[in-house]
Amino acid sequence: MEALVFLVLVVGGSLGLGALLFSAMDVEVTRRRDLFGAWHAAVRAAGLTSRQLTEHESDAQGSLEGLSIGAHLKLELSNKQHVYNAKIWAKSADIPRKLSVHRDSSLRAFARWGERGDVPIGDPGFDEQVELPELDAHVCAALDHTARVQLGRLLDWGGYIENGYVVCASSWTPHYNASLPALVRSVAALARRLAVPPEQLTQRLASNALRDPAAEVRVHNLRYLVAPETNAAPALIASTVSALLAHPYPPLRLLAAQHAGVHGRMTLRALAHDDAVALDVRVEAARSLGGAPGVQDPEGLCSVLVDGTPPEVLYAALCAVGASNDRALLDAVQGRAKHEHDSVRAAAARALGVLAAADTEPLLIALLSDASADVQQCSAEALGLFGSVAAVEPLLPLAASLVRPRLRQAARGAIGRIQSRLGDVEAGRLTLSDPDHLAGALDVADAATGPRLGELSLTPEAATEHELSAPPQRKLR
Repeated sequence: MEALVFLVLVVGGSLGLGALLFSAMDVEVTRRRDLFGAWHAAVRAAGLTSRQLTEHESDAQGSLEGLSIGAHLKLELSNKQHVYNAKIWAKSADIPRKLSVHRDSSLRAFARWGERGDVPIGDPGFDEQVELPELDAHVCAALDHTARVQLGRLLDWGGYIENGYVVCASSWTPHYNASLPALVRSVAALARRLAVPPEQLTQRLASNALRDPAAEVRVHNLRYLVAPETNAAPALIASTVSALLAHPYPPLRLLAAQHAGVHGRMTLRALAHDDAVALDVRVEAARSLGGAPGVQDPEGLCSVLVDGTPPEVLYAALCAVGASNDRALLDAVQGRAKHEHDSVRAAAARALGVLAAADTEPLLIALLSDASADVQQCSAEALGLFGSVAAVEPLLPLAASLVRPRLRQAARGAIGRIQSRLGDVEAGRLTLSDPDHLAGALDVADAATGPRLGELSLTPEAATEHELSAPPQRKLR
């Protein structure tokens, strides 16, 4: 009897449990059908055509103002829980294919730190929020301020941009269906904003450079606008840089002045002199005052080459000196040849070689005895550009240097260039005894007759042992 009662209880319990399971399954099926039904109604309200792919998956397609629009809903099992995942996307052929934006995360940020795979656009709030692996002219043009704001909202919904698609991906619940049409419109609006037709590229860059609230974003856009490969119209570049010459952000002002021609000279001078401006900007401004004839600003360079200017700025200005007949510039360069910093003296010697004024030869000869090997080398190279025969004898000790090969090479090269400019010299003038090896030794041009009184020769036939071994002390007559 007890066994029968136990059997009845077991069978009854099993039937009850089965009934509960079937009831739960029926509830889940009903819930799934209701959710998919409501989702179909929502996407149709958004103007899309939907279809049920399987009992667990649906999609929808359509177009909106020339954009391809799609939506997708799928029931998936995650951690033994049923989860509905939805994607809403918009596609445009004019969204830059290199534009890839995902929400930042600590894990991705750490990985990119090792790979150097994240590029800032110059908007601190945006850069902290997203992962942007590449930046070019099209990406820069697409990510204007409005697009960045809209993208920030999309990221809150699990959105991202990739391969020309703007995608919103999120888990889905029935109460989201009411907001689906608005979400579709938002995704489409962002896709339109990110679309950059080729014919609009330069205008978009110019607009961003002039109007973006983030100064560094302006710099990026202007840099791409003026790049030769962008092929922007000269008139567009000119009008854009002219409008930015007075911008309060020094790097943007510098970039504009560098491409404003003569109209940017005053801005460059001001930047080079401004103690409140970062040193790297001042250095670049000073460097930009130089250039080819017709572009170089001798007056601006002179204004920089004064006492009290930081040595880094002096060095940049001296390196920028080009060929010029401007006497004031020559005097300013000579004034820096006795500067306390070796790098400035070396740059001054190099600039004197470029200016090639005959009356600076004595100064360069004196610099051959400078304590800095760099200054000696630059002086030797400068003398090789325009020096006379008077520079040869002071160059000989440097040409024989055993411990400074670069200095030795510079001195021998200078002697060779001086020799080549002299051409067929007369008897009694200096020449290389072995021009094939550029030995740096001296000889009279007419060796057949031997040296005469007051002439110098170091050839084996005419020189004594003392003359070959001792450093040259004689002066030419």
